[in-house]
Amino acid sequence: MDEQTLNQQGRWTAIALLTACLACSGCATMMKGAIPASQLPPELMAQAHCPRTPIDFTLLRQPPPPSYLVGARDILGIYIQDVLGRNDEPPPVFALLHTPNSSDPPLAVGNPVTVADDGTIILPRIPPMRVAGMTIPQIDAAIRRAYTMDSRILQPGQEVVTVTLIRKRLHRIMVIREDSPAVPPILKPRDGTLIARRGTTNAIELPSFENDVLHALSQTGGLPGEDARNEIWVLRGAANGGAPIIEQLQNGIDPATLVTNGASAIVRIPLSVVPGSALPFGPADIVLNDGDVLFVQSRMGDCFYTGGLLPGGQFLLPRDYDIDIINAISLAGGAPHGPAGFPLIAQLRSGSGPGNIVSPSRVLVIRKTPSGGQIKIYIDLRKALNDPREQVLVQSGDTIYLFWKPWEVAANIGLNLINIQYTIP
Repeated sequence: MDEQTLNQQGRWTAIALLTACLACSGCATMMKGAIPASQLPPELMAQAHCPRTPIDFTLLRQPPPPSYLVGARDILGIYIQDVLGRNDEPPPVFALLHTPNSSDPPLAVGNPVTVADDGTIILPRIPPMRVAGMTIPQIDAAIRRAYTMDSRILQPGQEVVTVTLIRKRLHRIMVIREDSPAVPPILKPRDGTLIARRGTTNAIELPSFENDVLHALSQTGGLPGEDARNEIWVLRGAANGGAPIIEQLQNGIDPATLVTNGASAIVRIPLSVVPGSALPFGPADIVLNDGDVLFVQSRMGDCFYTGGLLPGGQFLLPRDYDIDIINAISLAGGAPHGPAGFPLIAQLRSGSGPGNIVSPSRVLVIRKTPSGGQIKIYIDLRKALNDPREQVLVQSGDTIYLFWKPWEVAANIGLNLINIQYTIP
């Protein structure tokens, strides 16, 4: 090798070392004031998830009664020969507009009679009859008694009466979901960063005795997904006035503040609980009535951020379990256990230096404190692979930077100056 080549390599080596020194000095500035992970006070550590188990989801459904109980706004089909229908004609039968997810029959028999808000029905030639809380057979027997024994309009034993249920009463519910129930999230290629989602607001109508949380969820996309909090909020329409609460939720207000401020009657229904703990809701809490709002809140704020030698991005934390710093770096596309094999083989084939054989191991975590400040946590990845004290749990809002140590920079610079004249078959 001639003298000119040696001088040129020397100049490049000096430039590389100078660049490494400048980079390491900047890193040292960022590390100033950082607390080693093994010395982190307990109050600054991320809170681990308590072991939780999913609730029995059948508890979100009200048990149907043995027989349907009629109430206000039900539509009955009633045929009374010589009163509501002629004796030489069969009971009227007509088709109804059948709605999806409805258990109402597609055909109706008898003349439609709507149960009034006071629970009564109006029939010809007799006083209003109260039917709320009665079954269909009980209403049939009451009509026969009213026309034969009470008013003697029809002859006992010769009356022809038919009573059917044409349509159950419906409860109009507002369902607000921020967990993309209809359209799957759009993911950035090669990582799990959520960059787009679509929330939905639906006004649905649930038949009586199906007006509960489980039926409302099943009609609007199923149980909450990973991008939703592990809880459901029920806001009672009769107490909150409907529109103001919906507007506040859509503007991002936390439902828990509504409980604190007493702005509305609100029920929190967790989807998982600590084993052995009592459920914070009862059978009446899962029943939905007219004007109620069912709210599924997004957890898009439960993210951590990356930088330095890691690809910059925003990553959603798992909902039901913890991840430590090693898991987070892997999730962000880093290599905490060493360099990947394929890039090294590719560089050897190209005849250039062997690349970054020595992987970076210096990690800085910037964590926000409850008081509004921040702390810096220093982690040595090489120690973290064997020392649980270095395996800091990641919490929402953490920013993770990955750097080389000075000796790692120097080692990689030296290796990259080596020109390996070897051809891999």
